[in-house]
Amino acid sequence: MKFAFLSTIVLLAYLCGADAEIHALPSGHGLAQAYPYDQDLTSHPAVIFAETFEDPNYAERWDEVRDHDEKVLALVHPEDHRLGEAALQVRGDLAHNTGGGLTKWFASAPTVYIRFYTKFAPDADYIHHFVTLRANKGLQGKDRWSGFGGAGNLPDGDLRFSTALEPWGNWGKWPAPGRWNFYSYWHEMEASPDGKYWGNSFKPEEVPNITKGEWICCEFMLKHNTPGVPDGEQAFWIDGKLLGHWKDISWRTSPTLWANALTLEAYITDRWTKHPINRVTFDNLVVARDYIGPVVTEPAEPTDFVRFVDQPDQATLEVASVSYGREDGVTVDLVGAVHVGDAAYYAMLNERFRAYDRVLYEMVGDPNAAPPVEVEAGATMVRGMQRGMMRLLDLAYQLDAIDYTPENFVHADLTYEEFSKLQEERGETMFTLIQNAMKRQLEMDPEEIPEVGVGDLFRAFTGGDQSSALKLLVAKQFDEMESLLAGAEEGSGTVILTGRNERVIDILNEQIEEGEERLAIFYGAAHFVGIEELLLELGFHKKSHEWMVAWDIPKPEVKKRGSLLDFFQF
Repeated sequence: MKFAFLSTIVLLAYLCGADAEIHALPSGHGLAQAYPYDQDLTSHPAVIFAETFEDPNYAERWDEVRDHDEKVLALVHPEDHRLGEAALQVRGDLAHNTGGGLTKWFASAPTVYIRFYTKFAPDADYIHHFVTLRANKGLQGKDRWSGFGGAGNLPDGDLRFSTALEPWGNWGKWPAPGRWNFYSYWHEMEASPDGKYWGNSFKPEEVPNITKGEWICCEFMLKHNTPGVPDGEQAFWIDGKLLGHWKDISWRTSPTLWANALTLEAYITDRWTKHPINRVTFDNLVVARDYIGPVVTEPAEPTDFVRFVDQPDQATLEVASVSYGREDGVTVDLVGAVHVGDAAYYAMLNERFRAYDRVLYEMVGDPNAAPPVEVEAGATMVRGMQRGMMRLLDLAYQLDAIDYTPENFVHADLTYEEFSKLQEERGETMFTLIQNAMKRQLEMDPEEIPEVGVGDLFRAFTGGDQSSALKLLVAKQFDEMESLLAGAEEGSGTVILTGRNERVIDILNEQIEEGEERLAIFYGAAHFVGIEELLLELGFHKKSHEWMVAWDIPKPEVKKRGSLLDFFQF
């Protein structure tokens, strides 16, 4: 028999800082990272539809094909090893057609992500319409067309809405093909000066001109609103970088209206397009329920931040200290925290921290009060659990052992008020975290779950070295933490991890702007997978990896009796 509750308890103590999200969208690599060259990407459960154009019969997978006289659409070599052997070129000829494209209807989802690659020919002109996601009343009969047409008219909230990621030339002020923006129709859109309802533009304050002759990875997201509530969103990424994110949108008034049709096209008219021939190429399109990210050529090797090492006479629980550098000379070390550990581990950290310009530490609470501090009622469960582990496992407690008073220590976390407010807004509690973690464990391969049987617990609580025996059981659970965190972080992330990661990066940037060059981030190792991704986006690269022993565990003898209730004595 295996005990899911033990892993969940360890997860909470592992996560919760020495005591939780600003709603942040992902960036950089996404689910495509696990599928080099997008091969077998459709096997991912979040993928709704994918097209690489490698099959000459690609048109059979699309519902509508607009290819005037069969002279508009053609397969060409992408001349980029990431994108295979074929891509779709749309060749618009002003003298004979308005370009062309493809449309696919699909079963939608509350949040939809669209990723595609595109390349504009060196002589490409302005494009009138590009890649559009439309909401229709249904997928059959005339309902599937309710979202098409209607330009210049205000949409009904139960009939249609649409958003398109398009290049926009700003009335010819920007060089063709222009800059990226959203062109959107919905029932609360603003009227144009002529009194009609043309697409409203959503554009970042600063966005570069689109480069011709190069492949660009484009991705956009639409989150449906709850009918009657303006909680919809849209966002877009270029080459994995989030460039724009808009919230509080009331896309629809009916729960039966879904964004369920995607048109991939290069539509041209002589109003803006003057060049007679315009070529735009598309490749590697994906429709999914989660962020997709750019194509990769090989799976990235994730950095390990915690490990359990088992040897015949002793075992160790180890956390990483990983160093990252940047061309401007700034270095950042991710120094892993385990919130209960050996006194020697904390003594080593106290000595090490003297060498940094700044140590950015986690602590949900008052940024002006050095730990240990009194905490709000909502944090007492976690603190009590960690102190329970300290007593039961005969370890030191981080808040007691780490010296937070040096001037180079900087609070880099949410306040308790911010944390509580964000959790309340998202309807998130510690118990939803437990629920997601346990759900993830139930989905895991039983072979991945460390054995913790009745006999193991009995021997641990009746042994001669009770603390070492229990440490062995608990330390083994740390090896599965990343899998459990995948469950706890499902969807758009949690307050306890994702938002706090964003906060520490904000503080890091502030310290760098003030001239600090050698910095440490002292956070629970559970945070470091996400923080590492953010560092890489800031131009840092990994320089070195070092393991630190947090628990030194001699193999125990079996003699002494104890009680599991000791664990919960807060």
